Amino acid sequence: MLWSWATLLIPVLPATGVWRHLRHRVPLAYEPALWCIVFPLGMYATATAHLTAAHLAAAQRIGASTLPQRPLAWVALAAWVAVGTRWLTGRWAPGRPSGRPAARA
Repeated sequence: MLWSWATLLIPVLPATGVWRHLRHRVPLAYEPALWCIVFPLGMYATATAHLTAAHLAAAQRIGASTLPQRPLAWVALAAWVAVGTRWLTGRWAPGRPSGRPAARA
């Protein structure tokens, strides 16, 4: 039942992203809250793989593909790499402060 609920919420995630970034003009930048998207995505891919192995028809339609391995696992990995890369490039970008507070005069 929880897997079904998570499946129904998948369209909500991109819709809220579009609403947030296009409608409210929030810049697309690294935020630690992005990991709150990446982790459940990986857990959803794992749950789908297990339910596919258990021969649940709905999970087989979503998890099965002609792609090598499981496509949801690749999506989860891509999200992890994208957020991790953005964290690294934002943290160690040239000419950017190191994150330490400025010294007071």
